[in-house]
Amino acid sequence: MKNLFPVLVDLCDCQGNLYTTKGIAVTLKSLLSEALSEATAYHNSFSVVQVMNRDGAANPFAGTVLITKPSTACAITLVQPISGSPNNGGQDGLAIRFVPVTVNAHTITTKAGGLNGNKYKLTMVPPSSALLVAYQGIWYVVPNTASTLS
Repeated sequence: MKNLFPVLVDLCDCQGNLYTTKGIAVTLKSLLSEALSEATAYHNSFSVVQVMNRDGAANPFAGTVLITKPSTACAITLVQPISGSPNNGGQDGLAIRFVPVTVNAHTITTKAGGLNGNKYKLTMVPPSSALLVAYQGIWYVVPNTASTLS
């Protein structure tokens, strides 16, 4: 797997543009798009499924987590990914998809700032699912209209 972000960024402006050390402007959206593409390829390289029928910790190496807790919302904890390229023992690009199969609003909790760099809890409202992609020790949530970050 190639390095997701081979460009060194040293400046960010108020419009969300990042500037490389050579002064080339790139958008955060284009960088995340590349990361998602890489994460999808990495994610498709394995097919582990974890079924969660009670509160507990999600396996970050499970490609898909099916949430089947029947009567109440499931409280899920997720450890932070290891920063760095998989070639160097890191987990950048690792993707995990959470799929609720019950009608409850389930929550995924990480350490402070563990989601998108400034949030720690994701609440999924069925029938939505959530895709999280690891980069530099943080889980990034692929936008989903029926999920809430806090």
